Amino acid sequence: MSYHPPTRLLAIAIVLFIPVAIALLLLSGGRGPAYSEGVAYASLEAATVPTGGFLELPFKPPLPGQSYTGLDNVMSWFDHEYPLVSTILFPQSGLEPEVDGIGNTVMIYTGEEKTSCFGPPQPNCFRLSGHNGIDYEYGVTAGTVISAAHAGVVTIPAFSPCAQASVNVTTDDGRYQTRYLHLDPDVTNAQYVQAGDYIGRVGSVITRCIRYPHLHFTVIYDWDDDGRFEVDEKVDPYGWLPIGQTDPWTTTFQDRLGNWHTGAPSEWLWSFSPPARRPLTPA
Repeated sequence: MSYHPPTRLLAIAIVLFIPVAIALLLLSGGRGPAYSEGVAYASLEAATVPTGGFLELPFKPPLPGQSYTGLDNVMSWFDHEYPLVSTILFPQSGLEPEVDGIGNTVMIYTGEEKTSCFGPPQPNCFRLSGHNGIDYEYGVTAGTVISAAHAGVVTIPAFSPCAQASVNVTTDDGRYQTRYLHLDPDVTNAQYVQAGDYIGRVGSVITRCIRYPHLHFTVIYDWDDDGRFEVDEKVDPYGWLPIGQTDPWTTTFQDRLGNWHTGAPSEWLWSFSPPARRPLTPA
């Protein structure tokens, strides 16, 4: 057996390692850690940028196929083109209402306008036009455990025949409230919860507002500090990422009922990192 000095062994290791490292870099596209390459990132580069957000995903344990951003589980996005679906009832026919004045489209947090769809969960489906929250539906079934996205005080709203039972959690400073709809709650009024605490399970009842079991997750920001959480203060927890492009929700506009609105600004509120803030590229 021949003897190889330590320096020669080191040189051999370097020679063998470099081609492997280059090959792995090329396969990854030359990028560092990336997010799940889902439809939401069709025109955004991935990035790991510290944000200091306070929200955790409301899932415990993780859902099947879930990336740590939860993006792979979203079925219905916050529509930045005037999310006021709650002001108009769904038609009994089950067809999707045109509630935002823009037609049956959804403008997601990346600034991309997507054609809205309606029906069962399906890839590249960006429903619901005028939606004012986030629906986590992929990987969700009746009985999926839901947890608080942050610490705060629980309130239990009145039961709704359409939306069924729900849970609200308000932050200690009173500035944010998160709402969890279509649940079988397992908490009580005035109960204090920590981020990650169990609050209930996804319900199994199907109504005209609940076509498939899912969690409707809403964030409301009391930006005028009046102690009320109003429809104009609903925000997208995924923020508004485009640079140099105004969020339509923050402009003053009139809905189809003749009411005037100015939406609260959305920020990335998650404790994990967002995509890079950069101009969108053409689709």
